[in-house]
Amino acid sequence: MIKLTDLVKGYGKFEQGVVYSNPYHTAFKSQVKEEVIEEATTKLDFAQASGVEFMASSNNGKIVLIPKSIKDKSKIENVISKLGNGGEDDFLSLVQIRLEKKLGLKVIADKRYSGAGYAFEIDMDTLLKKL
Repeated sequence: MIKLTDLVKGYGKFEQGVVYSNPYHTAFKSQVKEEVIEEATTKLDFAQASGVEFMASSNNGKIVLIPKSIKDKSKIENVISKLGNGGEDDFLSLVQIRLEKKLGLKVIADKRYSGAGYAFEIDMDTLLKKL
């Protein structure tokens, strides 16, 4: 490894295309350990559209459901349009109800989630009451 002081003294030179590493760069990395969970698929049925498939994954302790394909996304848009004004919130409530039935646990919809798909948190109060 070439030190900056060596370069100033003329003992080395930078070469183009070479990556010079800093041994201290790892000291500033975040100490948060994020567990990676494999994605799974789930199918939810709605009165307006049956068999809507989602990719289910976890992000920051939340369950995230993302439409599996363009076909599923268009089914969701069709359901939302049939629900009328406020259809996005109503659809989120419909997904929440179906997810609760599937899991057997109460979940809370994250309306502030800005990523792709829909995010839900498991209601820890009801989970602890089951213990």
